[in-house]
Amino acid sequence: MRKLIIHIGLPKTGTTFLQKRVFPFLKSVAYVGRRYDGRKPDLAFTFINCLHAGKAGFARKALAFVDQIHSFDHDIVMLSEEQILIDTPKGDWQENLSRLADLVSMLDGVDVHVVAAFRDPISCAYSFFVERYYLLKKEYSNFETFVLKSNQAKLFDFGYFVATMDELFGKQNYRIFSYEQLSRNDGGVASIVQHLELDCTPVNDATAFRENVKKKEGRFYYSNPINVRTWLASTSVGKLVRQSFPRWSYNWISTLLHQIPMGKSLLVRVDDCVDAELKEILNTNVEMEARPTGHAVEYFK
Repeated sequence: MRKLIIHIGLPKTGTTFLQKRVFPFLKSVAYVGRRYDGRKPDLAFTFINCLHAGKAGFARKALAFVDQIHSFDHDIVMLSEEQILIDTPKGDWQENLSRLADLVSMLDGVDVHVVAAFRDPISCAYSFFVERYYLLKKEYSNFETFVLKSNQAKLFDFGYFVATMDELFGKQNYRIFSYEQLSRNDGGVASIVQHLELDCTPVNDATAFRENVKKKEGRFYYSNPINVRTWLASTSVGKLVRQSFPRWSYNWISTLLHQIPMGKSLLVRVDDCVDAELKEILNTNVEMEARPTGHAVEYFK
């Protein structure tokens, strides 16, 4: 039976590192997710466009996606794309996961494994907020407001995330591993790849892991550099631009706009502490290792 592994993030849990230095080098695996080596990501854009399609478009694109999965020569196919867990005007992350569950149900004869990584909720949410500050700052001027009022912040509540996954996929049909385990210098990557019953060429965990370390100046972190694509996404003009081009050409144009600088990174204030209310909202007291006996969620210590 063909095996399909769908890695969905979470954001800020080493996804870029995995996509650059691990997944493309898995032996006997057709890696068709997001790439950074100049090669076309065979299914990453198709996958996201399928999840973002309207009701009529989804059925057609889902069937095309299923046909592509069955067309590969390899017995194991892996797709990695964390955009599914990021809210956009086309849908929030819960809706995207629901669409993914519908897509998985259409993959008859395929053994599907949905895989996610998790890390400390406060640090994960804060890193996400800093990275996307330029897009978030108009609606959420600081981290506290982001956690209290945004739907996106619910993603970093481990209890809520697991409950959502349980409802959509069933307790036995997905896995979770820890960012902390992945970032270990003594074989963290190897242990996770081995657990997925895959083989990988050696990866130097100690020197290769941190791909998106944020720069810091005094008590401030820098957000991601601003480019034309980021600026457009933060304005009403962005929607007009997206609608002005055919979907097949917009992906190419979007990549080009991403390379054009628009301004300097923004400095984001570092909170001295996170108050009890934020910790309670993100359920930081939930023991992420403590899962019911027999649960397929596996949080590595």
